[in-house]
Amino acid sequence: MKSYAKLIAAGVALLAALPFSTAANAADDNGESQVPEFGGVFNMPAGNHFDASALAGKIVDLPLMVEGGDASYRAMKDRAARVMGRAESARGRASESAETRGIIAPVCTTNAATGFFPPDIHGAVGSTNMVVVTNVNIGVFNRSTCGTVSNVSLTSFFTTGSFAPTGTETLFDPRVIRDKHTGRFFVSAESRDSAFVNDQYQYFAVSLNGLGTSWARYRIVLSRASTNTVFCKKAANSFWDYPSNGVSNRRWFITSNDFGPSSDTSAALTINKGPTLTGSSTSVRCYRALSTFIDLAPPIVRDTSRRSTFLNARSNGGTVVRRLDYQEGSAHADDRMHSRPSYNVTNWSVAPDAKQPNLQELDTLDGRFQSASIQGGGQIWNVHAVNVGGIPAARVYRFGNSSAGSSPVLNAKTLPCVQSPCEHQFNTSLSTNFNAGAPLFVNLSRTNPSAAITNGRGRASFIMMRTKNNNFSSWTSNRLAVSASQFDRESSQSSGDTPCNAASKGACRWGDYSSAQPDPQNINTAFGWNQLIEPPIEGSNYSSNWSTRGGHAN
Repeated sequence: MKSYAKLIAAGVALLAALPFSTAANAADDNGESQVPEFGGVFNMPAGNHFDASALAGKIVDLPLMVEGGDASYRAMKDRAARVMGRAESARGRASESAETRGIIAPVCTTNAATGFFPPDIHGAVGSTNMVVVTNVNIGVFNRSTCGTVSNVSLTSFFTTGSFAPTGTETLFDPRVIRDKHTGRFFVSAESRDSAFVNDQYQYFAVSLNGLGTSWARYRIVLSRASTNTVFCKKAANSFWDYPSNGVSNRRWFITSNDFGPSSDTSAALTINKGPTLTGSSTSVRCYRALSTFIDLAPPIVRDTSRRSTFLNARSNGGTVVRRLDYQEGSAHADDRMHSRPSYNVTNWSVAPDAKQPNLQELDTLDGRFQSASIQGGGQIWNVHAVNVGGIPAARVYRFGNSSAGSSPVLNAKTLPCVQSPCEHQFNTSLSTNFNAGAPLFVNLSRTNPSAAITNGRGRASFIMMRTKNNNFSSWTSNRLAVSASQFDRESSQSSGDTPCNAASKGACRWGDYSSAQPDPQNINTAFGWNQLIEPPIEGSNYSSNWSTRGGHAN
């Protein structure tokens, strides 16, 4: 679900009674624990078992959550369109001729048109299959042929004899990552219940093989009225939202925003990985009320370090990227979360919305790190969309990652233009191995309002851009797929364009994230997953007018 960070005025009183709620975040925290409910093993049925018709009456546009309503968010985006961020003044130009040269066929059509919007595409790949999650299903596809191995709803996936989502419960905001240390996949999804509004769960599952076809399933009780349970959330009536997955050698991570009636915070869940690999009972630790860390990005740690760094770029611009370090002890109960000095970055402001050739805007979110960070070899990488000269552009960072003291920014670069005039870049994620000079891939969505629509140049496209992970100096660009249509608001639909859910929001909703991952068969190449706009379907609404792709680039 899209859950924009609220614009919190300076001086808002923080919840001093909760851990990590002081303005300076000076204290350590070893969290609180829970044993998640275990839901047994699920073996994916062969073939496509996802039935969108079963969702009749449940088709939803997952709403915005902005303090003061949509008007406050639109005011922030309008300001972004008028203010030029102090990003690098010179943007290089990548080679447009390289836009087809680096694609490794095929580019697979994955989950599509599930009746929910936005799709929130996320994917991961192993040596044989890719696992793709969207609102509200999970699919397994052969990476070489694109053939469907299995496809089911998230509700079916997490329905067990031990626990089962209720008829009024929706599972959404799914993410999936692959752990390079074990070759296993890790899936998460949160819930909301329209009947039992104070009941909320964080579901997760760990594959029991490298194919993504057999899974151990778990459920963390965040709040449940019948047992008077509140775990990790500030209160039963706060809203847990925008979970994001990470991993280290010994732990799984899930971060989330916790939206309360008076203030917003972030929280982090850490899960003891070892027992989950055999479907055994495990432990979960919570670090909550991280008040100055809204929109906290977890790391994907690609080495064996026991220190994992969580980053926060805030959501409304600034000059710092905040940092928390998670230090693993000899046992899960001994782990601790530590505050560390922030990274000082070039001032940035929120990216304005991206425009299509029909000039209808697509939502670019609010400047948070939408992607998990990549960590390894004493370095950490992430990327987000910023305002450069009144258009949205992707900026990628490489940070030093020492255990204490000042935290240096080793590289920061706004991605170059490919088209002329410069295109609009947003919905970013990245992939790299930590070896010096290894390729770094940035996955993004791209539009260009000034480009002719010949061959789809200006429509929303799925792009993978490549550079070296230690200098960001030379880029190539690969266009893996292009939308067959453009979005337009339902209230002013242009002939032939696809209606979107923007009648009251100005900009059409877009996905809340994309994903990218090094190919486990060749870490010099990478897979990415992103979304596209499909032509309008007669008699349907915008919830059926999207599709997703999984592609491979070098």
